[in-house]
Amino acid sequence: MARLTGYMLDRERDLADELLTSGGLSDEFVARLVAAQVFGTQRILANHNARDIRAGRSADDTYPAAVARAETAFDLLENGLATYVG
Repeated sequence: MARLTGYMLDRERDLADELLTSGGLSDEFVARLVAAQVFGTQRILANHNARDIRAGRSADDTYPAAVARAETAFDLLENGLATYVG
């Protein structure tokens, strides 16, 4: 588990670095926050999809809910929490 955590943190750091070098962001703190949010979102989505599959649902049955969750998750990333946490 420690190796997986290290790998995930390395990829998060890579994304933050790329955001900085590409000119997308200029503040390291903000770049790290953005990268953490993106990777956290992907992790939560994957966990929910895996949970559905482990519960016996087929990939086809899981797909509509997975798409809806992804749309919600990336809407949160794009537009912020205010829409959902009034």
